[in-house]
Amino acid sequence: MQKRDRYTTTAGYRNNNPTNIRYDARNKWKGQIGVRNGFCVFDSQIKAFRATTKILFRYIDRGENTPEKIIRCWAPSIENNTEAYLVYVCKKAHIERAYRISKYQRDLIVRLISAMCGFECANYEPPQSWVAAGYDLAVTEL
Repeated sequence: MQKRDRYTTTAGYRNNNPTNIRYDARNKWKGQIGVRNGFCVFDSQIKAFRATTKILFRYIDRGENTPEKIIRCWAPSIENNTEAYLVYVCKKAHIERAYRISKYQRDLIVRLISAMCGFECANYEPPQSWVAAGYDLAVTEL
């Protein structure tokens, strides 16, 4: 019997949505092929990373531009252990919680999204090239 990684059993991994983007009818995400239990299902993780990047850009544009502010929006305490999420992401991404992020800090945003995947999907570490490709798709649409 083949051993499976814990992250392959997570909904985010199965949905090609490793940051667990919730479905919202107002968003027509490229590559979204369905909805499962309130979460978007994508045809590829790259398209999910594009959507995640676009959401983070919205946050940054409205002044939610630090890891702390981003994570508090992304994972509100009414349904998450937001503080644990924030500590995990900051440690994994090697960033201070109060650091001000610009949309154009590609490497930092890629690290941030990768760390979010780790918290959402049982330590899943997506290929950095996939996260970067999602970021690049989002940037070309600015």
